[in-house]
Amino acid sequence: MFCYSLRFIRLFTNIFLSALLLFNVMLSDIYAHDLQDINNKNNLITAVEKNDIATIKKLSRDPNCDANIKNSYGLSALMIAAYYGKIEVIKELAKFTNIDANIENTASFTALMCATQECQIKSIKALSRVPKFDVNFQNEYGDTALIIAAIEGDVAVIKTLLEFPDINVNLQGKEDGCTALMHASQEGNIGTIKELAKIKGIDYKIKNNAGKTALDLAKNEDTRKCLKDFFDF
Repeated sequence: MFCYSLRFIRLFTNIFLSALLLFNVMLSDIYAHDLQDINNKNNLITAVEKNDIATIKKLSRDPNCDANIKNSYGLSALMIAAYYGKIEVIKELAKFTNIDANIENTASFTALMCATQECQIKSIKALSRVPKFDVNFQNEYGDTALIIAAIEGDVAVIKTLLEFPDINVNLQGKEDGCTALMHASQEGNIGTIKELAKIKGIDYKIKNNAGKTALDLAKNEDTRKCLKDFFDF
């Protein structure tokens, strides 16, 4: 239960970061510069916030431009673009030779995880263009984009992630040992369970750190019935 609470703290923290980001963009429109850009180091962040494609293209040719620089909220240019579904921006950022798709913000969310929580399906697809993109990337707590999606319960996002041919549905979080299926069961997200059941090789008998299976964690009888309908418990 303690680990479960910690994960939701991180989910809430990421939502809070999104709100702060929106506030920062509003202020940058008023003052015409990024608030953190004291030493002119965050031109890329500003360009992304303003959808300034021309500047982003120019910076992509600058060997001194750090594509992974973060603003005062711990968000990189790629995370900001993913949050807001800035598809053309993501495509341009993918051209930076030093871009890292898997760096984490202060809530331990990657750009893909940010897009997942915000239900930005086009961002999720566009991020696959970024070098070293890893749909199965686990943050320091072992969470993946699929685990976050299973908690959130947006079926369209789940379907999008499951379209990646190398998606691993059996990865377990480090804190609780829960898989995406376990989280879907715990949250009672029946639509997610149905989509996960379509994946060949899903291991529904995995046990978490407490020795419980997805069936043991079922939120209610409807969830238990769904699990039994699709899996041989």
